[in-house]
Amino acid sequence: MEAFCSMALLSGSSGQQPFLSAQTSSFCSARLSDGRMRRYLTIVQIFLLAGLVICIILLSLVPPVSRDALIHHLTLPKLYLKYGIMHEFPFMFFSYFPMNVTLLYMIPLAAGNDIAPKFIHFSFALLTACMIYRYLKRRIGAGYALFGVLLFLSVPVIIRLSITAYVDLGLTCFAFASLLFIFRWADDDFRFRYLAISAIFCGLSLGTKYSGLVVLFVLSAIVPLIYLRCKKAEARLSVLFRNTIGFVSISLLCFSPWMARNYIWKENPVYPLFDHHLHPGRYDFSHKPDSPFEAFRAMPERKVNHFVYRYLEYKEPTWYILLLPLRLFFQGKDFVPHDFDGKLSPALLILPCFAFFRTSKSDTCIRREKSILLAFSVLFFMIVFFTTSLRVRYFTPMIPGLVLLCAFGLKNIFQLFTTISSVSHRNICAGAVIGMLLFFAVIPIRYLIEQFYYVKPFDYLPGKQSRDDYISSLRPEYPAIRYINEHTSADSKIFFLFIGNRTYYCDREFIFEARNYEGNTLRLLLEGSENSVQMLTALKEKQISHIFLNYPMFLKWSNESLRPGTQKRLSYFFRRHCKEVFSENGYDIWELTH
Repeated sequence: MEAFCSMALLSGSSGQQPFLSAQTSSFCSARLSDGRMRRYLTIVQIFLLAGLVICIILLSLVPPVSRDALIHHLTLPKLYLKYGIMHEFPFMFFSYFPMNVTLLYMIPLAAGNDIAPKFIHFSFALLTACMIYRYLKRRIGAGYALFGVLLFLSVPVIIRLSITAYVDLGLTCFAFASLLFIFRWADDDFRFRYLAISAIFCGLSLGTKYSGLVVLFVLSAIVPLIYLRCKKAEARLSVLFRNTIGFVSISLLCFSPWMARNYIWKENPVYPLFDHHLHPGRYDFSHKPDSPFEAFRAMPERKVNHFVYRYLEYKEPTWYILLLPLRLFFQGKDFVPHDFDGKLSPALLILPCFAFFRTSKSDTCIRREKSILLAFSVLFFMIVFFTTSLRVRYFTPMIPGLVLLCAFGLKNIFQLFTTISSVSHRNICAGAVIGMLLFFAVIPIRYLIEQFYYVKPFDYLPGKQSRDDYISSLRPEYPAIRYINEHTSADSKIFFLFIGNRTYYCDREFIFEARNYEGNTLRLLLEGSENSVQMLTALKEKQISHIFLNYPMFLKWSNESLRPGTQKRLSYFFRRHCKEVFSENGYDIWELTH
């Protein structure tokens, strides 16, 4: 999509001279200097941009069904509104995450609107796009600035995040703003006020998601390097340390409310991060596990690196595993962990390579900023790549920087045409560039079409489907949750099992399985009792009145993970002390009896 405007630069003509005419001394420069062509390209880009925004708005005007929104980004604000206070939920480890953006969702939820949070999230993408436009317009012109905006908003993972009530776009916006103010700090002879503003935005990114810790680490490493590179012989260590310490201190100060909350609740300011090291006693289970599966559950969670996991789980050959950094840009599919649960664009990998071609004498400031953008993107990519699971959305803070490098790269590509004297060679190069840009354009267009097929906004918006029917079509557990809301008493407490913790639509008090954290009810149910009566007593002590489970997954887990004796005890418990009151789509609700 974003490539159409770039293709026009290569294929458009003014007057009646043919493409790459020998009478034209410089094709690209002539077209770029033509006012009419510039206006045409601007109109095309604005038209494409408006169409993209309209598509995103249409895709957002449906009830929330995205996974993490139903698990915590909407669930926690709903619970805070219910309790009237920021309440602690020990079985929800994600309730200890920072929530700068999540708390914003309380405003529309208080008014009974759970679609508006998507637009709050999308607004961060638009703010980031505005910053991209402002920067590129000042550096290389409005045409490339519009290209950058279009490229950023059309990256598939940005489209997907723009139609969900997540927080990743807020993190991306704050991180990019922090980086731009570091540029401003360097331009303004290192006056501390711009570094302080950058630190505030870095602190806001910390308060949005723990991935902001990576942003803080990378930027706090870049700050002294910029100062040393620019000042050289004039650099003073005292100023260097003051700037770096000041940047980190202000960032942490903005993050401190969340650290204080977690320290009060868990004596760990970044809980649950590093908690195994800070409080190993919490994970020293003295009970004897009933099975190897339960023994594994009682152990601190150990992450296997991507290379070993993919070799063992997906049977990928070694050479294919080593290509993972490149595959992230070319391979991707939503909701498929093997394919990184999302999609980037190969343009973000290919076009930045041309940003560092020296086609002409460039401004020292631009060269410095391109180096910083590259350093930030590479460092962020490497840290996230080796420390977290491979999900594309975890890499979004580096996307704006790569988009800027793409714009610089595209500009250099056009300037390279002026250095090619042979018409045939220029034709070959132009064909290759047009083919590449067409390839880039097809990806977001195809992705948008796929989103319309999946989200199906035109089934809901005209009223063909009710809200309940629409949610049920995408969330098979929703009919069971409706039953809970409509047919259980207000004081009921539901135990969710193998539901994926998607609890937003549940209006009753609930609890769910919490691996490695307090309130691990399933382990308590199986190991803390010797017979079915003790199981019932253990659940009643937690005021649990109903069990809501995904029966096929529960049965599979029971057959594969429990010893025969435990299976019989569990089966007898359900026959003797539970009554099935609802079953649909493989989701069952059992009411506890006496």
